Amino acid sequence: MGKSILFKSASAAVLIAISSYATVAGAATVVDAGNMGAFGSDGAHVSYNFNFATGLSSSAERRSFFSFDLSSLSGQAVTAASLHLFDSTQTVAAVNYGYDSADATETVNLYDVSAANTANLASMAYGTNPDLTGQGVFADLGSGTLIGTATITKAGSGVGSYVDISFNAAGLFLLTSNAGGQVAMGAALGSLAGNSGNQTLFSAWNNNNLSNPYPYLDGTHAQLVMDTTPVPLPAGVWLLGRALGGLGALRRRRKAQA
Repeated sequence: MGKSILFKSASAAVLIAISSYATVAGAATVVDAGNMGAFGSDGAHVSYNFNFATGLSSSAERRSFFSFDLSSLSGQAVTAASLHLFDSTQTVAAVNYGYDSADATETVNLYDVSAANTANLASMAYGTNPDLTGQGVFADLGSGTLIGTATITKAGSGVGSYVDISFNAAGLFLLTSNAGGQVAMGAALGSLAGNSGNQTLFSAWNNNNLSNPYPYLDGTHAQLVMDTTPVPLPAGVWLLGRALGGLGALRRRRKAQA
């Protein structure tokens, strides 16, 4: 009888502790990009150009970046997330914008960004060709840990369209680890096949004044959409430790009696 009571008490404590981790998530949290843009394979980058065209254009590859302020998520764990990107596809004056590729589908991959580049992206103002520092950033934006991927279809692209890139487990870990601080990510086309023409996503048409390139692009055109849950309270950890200790004692008692 004593064994049964001990087992039931320990099991109940485990369930109470686990329940403290399973807080029901509320409405999705949306965070606008604080900065965004692109680097060319030659290191070229213009700090005031927020166009995040990604892929191959005029024989040069471009990789994009997105920076987010997650200070509002302090004490939260990210359980699901996607990057919501503007990819309005249209042709203006014989120039294609948005999805500009002869291929029916293109794959875009998301990567983590080094701590140094995460801290510096907001103030980078490179533009000299070639720029060795910019080339290093370009390499970083398409390498490292893969944190998300999506296949974009030409048929699904149109004027005013958006695409969503889901984060994998590594991506959720990255976001949770940086909750309360800053995070950045790079995007690179994973389906480059040496096409003779353009193979580009996310290039935007500037339909405002030309003195300020792409002025209508802002953080609302690149957003993190996340489901979050509070990080467990210390009491839950204490309960879990006590429960596991009880189960360990029960196991040792049974072994001794055997």
